[in-house]
Amino acid sequence: MAKTLEEVHQDVLTVGKKLQDLGPEIDKKIDLINDQIQKAGTEWKKEVKGDLKEALDLYSKLSGDKEKGEKAWHELATDQLAELEKSIQQIQEWKPNNPAPETNKFHQKFMEVTENGERLKKMKGEDGNRGQKDEVVMEIERKAVVTEAGALTGDVIVHGRAPGFKVKPEEANHIRQIMRTGFTASNRWWHVAETGYTNNTAAIAEGAAFPQNDFDLTQVETVNKKLAAHKKLSNEILQDLPGVMTYAQGRLMTKMFLLEDNEVLLADGTGQHVDSINNQATAYGPGALFQNLYGTGATRIDVLGTAINQARVTTSEGLYNPNVIIVHPSDVTVAQSIKLTDDDYLLRAALLTDAPLRVKGVGTFETTVQTAGTYTVGDFNQGAELIDSETMTIEISNSDQDDFIKDLVTIRIKERIILPVYFTGAFISGTFAAGITYLNA
Repeated sequence: MAKTLEEVHQDVLTVGKKLQDLGPEIDKKIDLINDQIQKAGTEWKKEVKGDLKEALDLYSKLSGDKEKGEKAWHELATDQLAELEKSIQQIQEWKPNNPAPETNKFHQKFMEVTENGERLKKMKGEDGNRGQKDEVVMEIERKAVVTEAGALTGDVIVHGRAPGFKVKPEEANHIRQIMRTGFTASNRWWHVAETGYTNNTAAIAEGAAFPQNDFDLTQVETVNKKLAAHKKLSNEILQDLPGVMTYAQGRLMTKMFLLEDNEVLLADGTGQHVDSINNQATAYGPGALFQNLYGTGATRIDVLGTAINQARVTTSEGLYNPNVIIVHPSDVTVAQSIKLTDDDYLLRAALLTDAPLRVKGVGTFETTVQTAGTYTVGDFNQGAELIDSETMTIEISNSDQDDFIKDLVTIRIKERIILPVYFTGAFISGTFAAGITYLNA
């Protein structure tokens, strides 16, 4: 049998009283979320759910009573119960280490309902029509939100970390890649060079004396040069920083390759330095045929083309076939930027692809070791050879000086190289500025 509106009202007052008594305990538990969020855990949730079960069951029963006489009450009560259920769901879904749920003070909310209980009597229930009702306003008090700034002290949050060590990239292209290489167990490299040749080869008549040819041979000696470096590390950093040994070795190798490039291409041969390719190369001078051929519009491409021609046709130095042009990346970019009169690019294909710039069929080798504004055209197959008398070696020891008593480790790297330049005419080197001036003269 359906309850009367007065009976329902009395049920509300009864449950409200229960919640009023239960409210302070719930509030204490909610405060515990904010004050001791890390200690709340699953057991607290179970306890609160147990405390609320009786009240929730009763309200669930009330919300299901939909007899005609109490229709108006149920519509209002359902709205009020929905607010409660939303807050209860927040508590039920709360997990340890999550921020505290935004909750309501239940007993305050229901006291407001019961205090306004008399307003329910103003609603008509006999014919199911609703009278003019007063709005019941329930203020929801939000508990303080736990924030990182207010609740965390020190490095509580575990930070992410990128693996390895981030190092600025260095030159990836090395001169060794384009050279003929060899090995010797000696500290010296000998080669026999033809230093002179008298050519009298001719067509002769029957019975005539054969013309005589002469030549001069000279033994040329090239001594190896030693390149080296070292680095000290404490045993503590080796134990506490994983990967630092690999990092240190890799960086030593990178710097060694960079030094080798500088020695092979640029060094002046004094002291312990290598007598480099550029230091022995033939100076640019393609001949009067090319002077003023371009008017005043000679370009870097013209300089490289005539340098290649010089190596191929200068008979006094030998006839070589250059296979590599060593240039700085900036000079390649300048060459690719040359435009025609219609504003189109002269070297469109080279500019729009990643293929190396080619001049007269000879490819460019870009490296920042080459001085910007300078070029080297060479026959690297015949002109020179890079000989290792001791290949690049890395050694590790704790016996250097007082490393053992200081708990240090020394890493050292070394190599010994020999650079015999067999034919200086196989290489043409100069600056673009001087070459353009030569061609525009």
